[in-house]
Amino acid sequence: MIRHCVFAKFRNDVAAAERKAIHSDLEALRQVIDGMDAVKFSANVSPEPFARGFTHGFTIDFRDAAARDAY
Repeated sequence: MIRHCVFAKFRNDVAAAERKAIHSDLEALRQVIDGMDAVKFSANVSPEPFARGFTHGFTIDFRDAAARDAY
């Protein structure tokens, strides 16, 4: 299993609905990419300075490197 981690900084003008749409789009990829498993998306709750300005993050679990590379 490979866990791919991404941290993002959303501008203040990016609405919550747009953030949710990103998560939905990632979830939809699970139907397209064989071996793409769990997708998790959330706000960053780490206190500064550990957050380093990142407001959100997501992880995607892949069965193997081939599935990750297909992503």
